[in-house]
Formats: sequence, structure tokens, C-alpha cells
Amino acid sequence: MTTASHRRRVRASTTVAMATALAAVAVAVSGALVELSAWRDVVGAEVPDWPRVVAGRTSAPLDTWRIEVDPAVLEAAELLRPADRDARNDDRHWFRVELLRDGARHAAEAQLLDGGRRGLRIRFDGKKRPDGMRGIELVAAPATAGLRTWFEREAARNAGLVAPPSGFARLAVNGAVPELVAWAEEPSDAMLQRLGFAAGEIFLPVAHERRGAPDAGVRARFEPARGARAPRAQERAIDRLVALVEQAGDGPLPREIEEIVDVDRALAFDALAHALGARRAEAGWYFDPISGLLVPYADGFVDAPVDADALAPALVRALVREPRHAARRAELLASLTAPSPDGALARADERLGAVLARVGTEADWWARPSRMSELALARRGVRAAWRAGAARSRTSFALAAERAGSTAGDALAAAADAARLEDATTALRALVRERGLRMRVAGDELRVPAGRHRISETLVVPATHRLVIEPGARLVMAPRASIVTYRGLRAVGTRQAPIAIVAADAQRAWGTIGVVRAPESSELAYVTVSGGSHARHEGVEFTGELAFNASDVAIRDSDVVAGRGDDALSVKRGLFQVRRTRFIDNASDGFDAEWSSGSVEQSLFANNGDDGLDLAASDVRVERTWFRRMGDKAVSAGEGSHVRLLQSQLVDSQIAVASKEDSRVEVRGTEFRRNEIGISLYRDNAIFGSGYGVVTGGLFTENVRDFAVESGSGLTLNGVERRAVDPDGIVVGLRAATAGDGVALP
Repeated sequence: MTTASHRRRVRASTTVAMATALAAVAVAVSGALVELSAWRDVVGAEVPDWPRVVAGRTSAPLDTWRIEVDPAVLEAAELLRPADRDARNDDRHWFRVELLRDGARHAAEAQLLDGGRRGLRIRFDGKKRPDGMRGIELVAAPATAGLRTWFEREAARNAGLVAPPSGFARLAVNGAVPELVAWAEEPSDAMLQRLGFAAGEIFLPVAHERRGAPDAGVRARFEPARGARAPRAQERAIDRLVALVEQAGDGPLPREIEEIVDVDRALAFDALAHALGARRAEAGWYFDPISGLLVPYADGFVDAPVDADALAPALVRALVREPRHAARRAELLASLTAPSPDGALARADERLGAVLARVGTEADWWARPSRMSELALARRGVRAAWRAGAARSRTSFALAAERAGSTAGDALAAAADAARLEDATTALRALVRERGLRMRVAGDELRVPAGRHRISETLVVPATHRLVIEPGARLVMAPRASIVTYRGLRAVGTRQAPIAIVAADAQRAWGTIGVVRAPESSELAYVTVSGGSHARHEGVEFTGELAFNASDVAIRDSDVVAGRGDDALSVKRGLFQVRRTRFIDNASDGFDAEWSSGSVEQSLFANNGDDGLDLAASDVRVERTWFRRMGDKAVSAGEGSHVRLLQSQLVDSQIAVASKEDSRVEVRGTEFRRNEIGISLYRDNAIFGSGYGVVTGGLFTENVRDFAVESGSGLTLNGVERRAVDPDGIVVGLRAATAGDGVALP
């Protein structure tokens, strides 16, 4: 039998363990929350678009999260607290909990954190995760330093850098008094997807390792943030980065660094750290599988003495030895620190700084004036970074900087470029001779003349040369062979002399024609591509038989057919124009576009195994295009895409048009015929919201259902708004007597 004294001991133990785990704040929580609320009110009144320090979707000053865990388990967990961060992946240190948030229960596992980060680490089970998050860390809010870290991460995200979502909440364990905690999302594919990045690997610095003599320098070691072993190509990129920085010493970095690191973002990261007054940046590296480059991961900016030998400062020092990089960093720093041209905003900055300086007393942890006044600078950094980023593509922080420096410096750079081209030309000619390829190297081009060419193994064209396929050329690709080029591809045939890229073995697929980080747009005309699939090269993922990564392309009068990969045509993070092109008999998607913009006109999608046009985070105009017999969707819009579908025809598919995950589809003058569902709007991913559609002048005929609208989504059909009314939260439309409208089932 459980006695009252035993219950009291359990409650006391639970309270002690919780206090230890979360490092309870030194002042009354109620007072801290009142001050936070007052501070938010001031900011909201002065600057309406100021980012709210609030977790989740609640409009109150802070969400309250509740964790339920068996008290005996919590006591045992205290004994199993990991001694260091590296032990966090040991399953012995995890225990079962339930998190109550937004009125929903989320099954999870938790682990106690130790050292200077005392708190909880939580990872969630299954598909029902809060805001789609896979894992978070919760620590006691560290006064203004914690606030500042939140603003700095927000500034980094607005500047186009990779930084984890974070914020504040009140946390109660087993019904105890809620305590103020700071939270940050753990690195995961879901986190990257929410931030608009591909599912690459994040490497975090875990230690410093002394090498050689005491004055030989310090090398930062980087390990995958998620504990698992990263793909070898990504680890090689990290190793090569460290080696290049160490080898450069006091000299300039070789041009090779631009093939490993996103230099613009590295300079932007350093400029942002300087603008925010940080003397040391806690940087990891994110490997982008679209571009194949390492991008700084902004985990936080620290007001602490600079570790002069840490890798990130050393990299920037080596970069800015080149005049053009020094000029770019100066330009970025000026954009971040320049006063706002908006007079009202500037006055709000001044008032905000004055208010923050008056809040609290010197002895109050929450509002030390010297710290709180720095938040005004952080806010200006957020605004300035947003202005700088808004004028540029989110996927490229800035336009290329004009070359600056002395005439002698320019001459040296030009000489280095010429020597690089000469060396690459010599190597490329040797490769062509060695493989017996009937290709010629002319200037900065590798040209493929008319006639039959067998590509027996993967051919990589260096960034110094552009690949040109001449009219009448026929490339016969051996199984798994690919062509990868880092410059624009020009393959312009004619009606009389078309270009073909086909499989050598009808039963075995070849890889890809992949273009990555091309500085100029590619052009294809009168080209047939068939029998390919996908490939991976140096960590870069090419998902189509014809793939353009971080590259622009214009395609006309071509066929992309019989692809056996995830996509037939893939464009990731680029601009595209597709005209009079056919996507037929592909095993999966006909055309997949991610983080891209462009148009599809007068084209045909037929007999593709999955989707005809699959869009994620893209803005696309589709006009006078025909979709027939898709295995799944004719047009699929997801992850915040915007699609305009005009004067087109969608026939005999499972779903003609799908809008999901915060996407919007606008349809005009288009026919939906003999589909299972004409237009479907729903939520398919916890990371994002629902879909919305507007159909004007649509003709719906012979569909099993004209439309299906899930609760939370919206459809305006020929001026009539359709909303969920049935018990399942779904409106289902049948073919109506009047073409173009539907009727809701009872």
C-alpha cells in the first residue's frame, strides 16, 4: 500500500529532479513574465512587424508546455544523466515522456542535459509532431543572453543563412509551476525543409585538437549533428575545407575553395556576426546536396574573446586577402549596419533603445541595462538583414561583387584564371584522348560533334569549360554512366538534325545529364533524352535523367521520355522555361521543380507513373498544356508553391490538381475530365499548412468527384466558396448538372 509519507517523498523527489534538470530561474516566474509581456507590448506598438518572442501559434506572451513523466523514471534519469554532449546518442540515457502542447499530446523520449546546458532534450515519435519538429532542446532561459541569441538566429535566417528555429516557452513538469525556458529545434531533415533547404547534413564543431607544436595552430573537428555517419563525399568536403585553410597559412586560398564553400554566405555570416557585435561566431557547416557547397550553420553569435585560430575566422581572414572578397565583405557589412532610410523606423529604434535601457535594475537578471540596450542593435540587424536579403534571391545571399583592388591585384587574378584554364584544357584533352571520345576542346568549350558517341563511364566537365552538343549528335550512354558539368549546357539541334541521348542497353538505365552551379543559363532544343535515371556525384543529388541544380535552363521542342529515376526532368533552385516539350512514359514524375520559378507552355505530359508536374516551394505558370493518364496527380503543388494553370486540359488521372502544404493554385479556362478527383486541397505534411485553390471558368466533366476539400483548406469554384461541412471535415463534390460547379454530399 502506498502511504501518504511515501507520496510526499515521491513529490519532493520529483520537484528536486525537475529543478535540477531545468535550472530554475532566480527570480519569481510571474515577475519575469510580466516584464516580458510589457517589453513585447512596447515593441509591438513601436514596430508592428517585430518578430514575436513566442513559441507555436499562441498569441499569449508565451506558450505553456506540459510534460508528464513517471516520477520514478525521472529520478532514475537523474542518475543516468550523460556526462557530456557526446553521450547524448546513448539509448540508456533516454526515458519516455508525453508533451502536451497546443491541446494535443505528443509521445516522445527525453534526456537530461548536463554541464552549462542543463535542461531537457526531447525527440518525438511518429508523424504527429508539434509543428512537424523531430526534436528540440529545452534549457532554462539564460536572461538577456538567451533573448539575444533568438534575435541573432532570426537575423541569420532573414539573411538567407541556415539557423535553427528557436524561441521561449513556459514549461511545467508533472503539474509543477511553469518555468521560463528557451528552446531550439534540433537539426533534422524536417528542420531544413521548413527553412527552405534540401535534406543535407549539418556538421557541428565538437572540440579543438592541438596538432604538432604548441604554435602549430588549432584545428576544429566537425562531426555530423545527428550522430550518424555522413555520406563520404560530404565528409571529404569538410576535410578538404579544413586542409585548405590550414595550408593557406598567411597566404590566399586557392580558387578551389569556391568549389567547396559558398563564399558569399561565408562572408555574409562574418559580416552579420560583426554587425551584431559578436566577437566569436558559433558556426557549423551545412552541406547542400543541390549545389554541393558547404554553407555556414548559424547556431549562435557569442560576445566573447575571439579564438584567433578557430576555423571560421581563419577562413574569413584567408578569403579577404583577395581584393574582390574584401570588397564583398565590406559591402555586406555596410548593408547590415547602415541606418534605416525609414525615418519612422529610425525613431522607433531610438525609443526602443531608451525603453529597454530603463527596464529593470542593474541587479535584475532579466533587464541589465547594458545588455537590454544591445537588443536595439540586434533588432536593427534583423531589419537590415531582411532588407538586404529581400532584394536578392533567398538561395543566393547576394549578387556577384564587382572586382576591386589595385591594378596589380587584378592582373594577378587574371593571370591565375588564365593558368587555371590552360591547365584544365590540357587535362581535358588528355581525358578525351584516353577514353577515345570523338570530342574536341576549343577555347573554354568541350564540343560534341555530329555522329554517334558512346559514353562508357561518367564524364565530368570542369567548371572552366562549357559542354556544347552540336546538331546531329547521338550520345549512347552505358549503364550508370553520367555527364556532369559545372557550366551551362548548350544542346541546340534542329528539326533536320536533332540531338539524342539514349541508353546503350534498353534493359539497364544510365545515370544523368547533370548541370550544377552553372553561371550561365543552359539551352536545349530538338533534343530527345530517354532511358536515364538519377545519379550522385561528390555529394550532389541529381534526381532526374536531365537535372539542373542551382542552374537555369530553357528547353523547347524536345522529348524527355522513358526516364527511370524519381524525375525525368529536375530543376532545383533555378529559373526555367519549357515550351513545346513532351514528358511521356516516365516511371515516376515527368517534371519536378523545387525552389524554382518558371513557365511551362504548349507541352504534353502523358503516361507518367507518378505526377506530371511536381512542384515544391516553386512559382510556376502553366499555359495551354495537356496532361493525360498520370499514375497519381497531373499537377501537384506543395510546400508553399504558387501555380497559375491557364487554358489547359487534365484527363484520366487519379487527381488532376492537388494543392497542399500552404500552396495556392489559380485555374482559369481549364478542362477537368475523367479524373478520380478534379481538384483536391488538403494538408499532407505537419511541417506546413493546408492548400487553397481558385477555379474560374473551369469545365468539370465525367470526373468521379469534381473536388475534395479537407478541413482547413479552401476552394473558390466559379465564384462559390466551398468549405468543409460534413462530420469528417471534408467537402466532396460530384459532377453537377451545371458544368463547372459541384454539389456537396450530405
